[in-house]
Amino acid sequence: MSSETSLTVKAENYVSKFSFLDSSLIRFDRIHRFPSSITEIDVLPGLWSIAIGSPDPGQLSVSTEDGPFAIVGPHMVFIPPFSIINWDVSPGLFEFTALIGLSDLPSDVPKVPFIAIHETGLIPESTEEAIQLVRSKSERIFIRQQQSVSVVAQKMKIFIDENYHKRLSIAEIAKKLGYSHSFLSRTFKASYGLSINEYRTKLRLFDAQFLLLSKSPLVASAGFASGFSDQGRFHKQFRRLFHARPSQFRPEK
Repeated sequence: MSSETSLTVKAENYVSKFSFLDSSLIRFDRIHRFPSSITEIDVLPGLWSIAIGSPDPGQLSVSTEDGPFAIVGPHMVFIPPFSIINWDVSPGLFEFTALIGLSDLPSDVPKVPFIAIHETGLIPESTEEAIQLVRSKSERIFIRQQQSVSVVAQKMKIFIDENYHKRLSIAEIAKKLGYSHSFLSRTFKASYGLSINEYRTKLRLFDAQFLLLSKSPLVASAGFASGFSDQGRFHKQFRRLFHARPSQFRPEK
């Protein structure tokens, strides 16, 4: 997708318009209809994101180490790569804008996701402006796991983050790390709120989505590059997470 290209995706419960602001920054504007209350766990692969919106009271909260934090009015949420974010969303329409950064983050940018007031609501128009916005927020509410995260779960997460695209079974990974499959699985879910397989699958699906947006490969190539060997499973999982087909995220050349 070039800087002149835009793409609109109409899914079952949302409409998103994607565009490139520069060679390493994607913007998308979304109108999302939530028919019922939902807890959504978001993860990103080697990408970072800034979400900007103005939720109504009772519409959106996020899990922090101090419990749920209600986001009301103009705010931004900064999400570094490989973060796990637990959202609680109430029924209704929710509109927001998000930026997805494809470049590496500078060393002075926080490595932990945070929430900050963003009264102007202005949307950065380049990677440089996006990074500057993150730096400018001195009053931050950091988003961390409420429960303690075990060292074993952290080791597993780091391994998955670095190798999610490789076709390794969970049993093979457990053996490499020197733990039993069952112990590793229980510990990971207790620490992060989702299973190892759920986490890895979400990383792969988001990776495939942004490969399609930025590189426009064939759908099968995007699925394979992200770690899927079974194309049927890839399509099924993609549709389940994004409520849209993979081909809908591939701009016309």
